[in-house]
Amino acid sequence: GGSGAMSASPVANVTPRMSLYGDKESASEFWVQKYERDARKNWDVFYKNNGDRFFKDRHYFGREWAHVFPAAAAAARRDDDDFSGDDDDDDESDDDDDVDPLDRMGNVERARDDDERELGPAPRYAHPSSTIHPFPGRVILEIGCGAGNSAFPLLDLDPRATVFCCDFSPRAVALVERRRRTLPADKRDRIVPFVCDVSREPLCGSNGGMIPPGCVDVCTMVFVLSAIAPDRMPDVLRNVSSVMRPEGAGRVLLRDYADGDLAQTRLGDKGDGRKLGDNHYVRGDGTRAFYFEKRFVKDLFGDRGMALEELTVHARAVTNRAAGRRMDRRWIQCSFASAE
Repeated sequence: GGSGAMSASPVANVTPRMSLYGDKESASEFWVQKYERDARKNWDVFYKNNGDRFFKDRHYFGREWAHVFPAAAAAARRDDDDFSGDDDDDDESDDDDDVDPLDRMGNVERARDDDERELGPAPRYAHPSSTIHPFPGRVILEIGCGAGNSAFPLLDLDPRATVFCCDFSPRAVALVERRRRTLPADKRDRIVPFVCDVSREPLCGSNGGMIPPGCVDVCTMVFVLSAIAPDRMPDVLRNVSSVMRPEGAGRVLLRDYADGDLAQTRLGDKGDGRKLGDNHYVRGDGTRAFYFEKRFVKDLFGDRGMALEELTVHARAVTNRAAGRRMDRRWIQCSFASAE
């Protein structure tokens, strides 16, 4: 899982009859269901076409969730005198690429808009005082790992952590496995990639999954929940809850598209049946993207008993100098406590 691709799929090349397609703006139920059925196949084609070249490694976890990864945050501050500085620095460029590479916009000017920040009732995350057998340190679960662009940086952030990482695309997991084999043994043994559709297949070992119950300290979801149909998202959180440390001791870290993002505007402007539902769209390659409103996210997690710790909607104004057009990149970033 992750952000979308530019490649075409057989689905995208078929121009269906209007009776199947719905009206000009919205897809009919036939196509909504077809994109759901074909989701794994479409992402597998994406990784077949793009391999591990599409996304860059995400090195911002220590900066964005400093209280969850304090050692990494301290190192980042030492390494980068412009830690929270100019928008043209490398960190901000990474942010923009991560939100959605789009067409790798060239001659643009970036400016930071005011971010919307909200603190929730969950207490500040505290590192566990004890480990859970047989793990030597914390357990991290990366959902929708793609080619491993979050999983491998997470491995570096915590030298004792075990990182489980899953994706429903077998090709994506094969890319992670290939990279895993190049690591020194001490690192290689701490990362566990596996194929799983978290909206339908169990994570928990007591239900036939890969992960012992109640052992995950930190679960990361980076531009993956948006690739899942909104009516399946509660199943994802129920599944994740089955492996999280109980009593609010774990954290789920979410970073994903926010409502009003440029990519959403572009998809909406295309018409031609790209809209699957409220804030829900399909790209040209058949992969889907959902754009989150704050209230939706808080209700989604709150209904699973997962209390909000912190939520920020980030906004960046991007102006194309040649066209003189201003566009908004918007993404949401949150931490939620595991259920009690």
